[in-house]
Amino acid sequence: MSFVKNLASQTALYGLTNMSRLINFLILAKLHSTVLSQVESGVQGNFYSYISFFNVLFTYGLETAFFRFASKTADPKSVFGTAYISLMVSSVLLIFLGWTIWPSLAGLTGFASQPKYLIYLAAILLVDTLAAIPYARLRQQNKPIKFAAIKIAGMLAFLLLNLFFLWFCPAVSEGKFCGFAQDWINSFYDSQNKLEYIFLANLFSSLLSFILLSPQIFGFRYGFDKQLWKQMMQFAWPLLLMGLLGMTNETLDRILIPKLINGNDGLIQNGIYSQCYKISIFLTVFVQAFKFAAEPFFFSKANDNNAQKIYALVMDWFVLVCIFVITILLLYIDLAKHLLDEKFWEGLKIVPILLFANLFMGIHTNLSIWYKVTDKTIWGFLIAMCGAVFTITLNIIWIPKQGYMGAAWATLISYAAMALLSYFIGQKFYKIPYNVLRFGLLLLSALVITNLSDFLVLYFYITELWHKLFLNTGLLIIYILFIVKLYIKPLSKESALLSGR
Repeated sequence: MSFVKNLASQTALYGLTNMSRLINFLILAKLHSTVLSQVESGVQGNFYSYISFFNVLFTYGLETAFFRFASKTADPKSVFGTAYISLMVSSVLLIFLGWTIWPSLAGLTGFASQPKYLIYLAAILLVDTLAAIPYARLRQQNKPIKFAAIKIAGMLAFLLLNLFFLWFCPAVSEGKFCGFAQDWINSFYDSQNKLEYIFLANLFSSLLSFILLSPQIFGFRYGFDKQLWKQMMQFAWPLLLMGLLGMTNETLDRILIPKLINGNDGLIQNGIYSQCYKISIFLTVFVQAFKFAAEPFFFSKANDNNAQKIYALVMDWFVLVCIFVITILLLYIDLAKHLLDEKFWEGLKIVPILLFANLFMGIHTNLSIWYKVTDKTIWGFLIAMCGAVFTITLNIIWIPKQGYMGAAWATLISYAAMALLSYFIGQKFYKIPYNVLRFGLLLLSALVITNLSDFLVLYFYITELWHKLFLNTGLLIIYILFIVKLYIKPLSKESALLSGR
């Protein structure tokens, strides 16, 4: 079971790096949902959707190409230098292009009335892009502790700056405490610029991370290998297209809601959707941490005789953890909702849909290894394109009729379709013995236990929160005993046998 423990420990370490997103939910989601209006929350969701989308364009698949070529060559520094110079040049060109079409870009993104938001967007993108390959190099060198330390430093900076601008400054300005600093705070603080302060905090935290990564960037002679670059781009361009399509699946809903629903109602719905989306952060943190750990792990195992069996068992453990997280979140949703301001609670009905959507997104991420290790990345593009067709079509049809509920269902259907396509196509080119029946039973068990909770609450007219929590805790204990006996023990034995123990 050594490979499982190794991957689990790597995932846990990379999970620390995603604490920024978890803490953003636990602390900042409450703070942001309290100080921002529903309309401002909609603008915030729109801004970060564009950040996610353009980040893929700026890095154009070179992170994954770096892993692939660094593992194939005796000179990984050459791969790093070539990739980093490529990103530096392309980032400057893209920023310059954006500057030349500034008015059109401001109108397209919906920031025409606040063009300075585009400045923050461009600056954050530039800094994060220049940090992408250094972060990848730490992962390639198996330095998750250093990777985590830098990520956590950036997270703490973002957290503290948010608390400073959105809690400390308003309190001092209103004379609640620290009266000696009131004049100083009032000299620069504007209570109408809450969103700008959030974006400013993001930019400063990104700059701090970039500075801490400087030892990875400097200290050796750079070189640009033109032939290597051509090979990397040949590998990466389908990943770029796949990434853009994947980001379409992930963020297009929050871009389309304000465009397909007129007036402030579109921003209000987008704000509710964006805030409630954050409850799925517990699952997203695990999926992202797993992705950071699994990508170099999968490439390192690609030439093993038991590679396919290892991939199958990793998927088993991955799905098990995801289902367990989903079950806990749904059983304790009445507690989790208090992490958001009450004005956003009406959107809680989308949480189960989005959690299962994120499950299928994680499964698809896991399945994607077949076309990466076989260098058939074009299939990743084609699968992502199919998912994007579902996303675009269903969002355009459902958002005007159902609002954010339509966006949630479109997300689930898109990710489920991509996972199914990746599985069936992958079995033809690189057969991995996934236990589909086990996945299905796990999914069914989660649905049964959460729906049983809802049925019992209605049947016994349970209205007190602590009564419901007591009931759900009992159901959770039964569920844990069930999965330990029927899943964890068999998986542990299979993993031990595969590890040669």
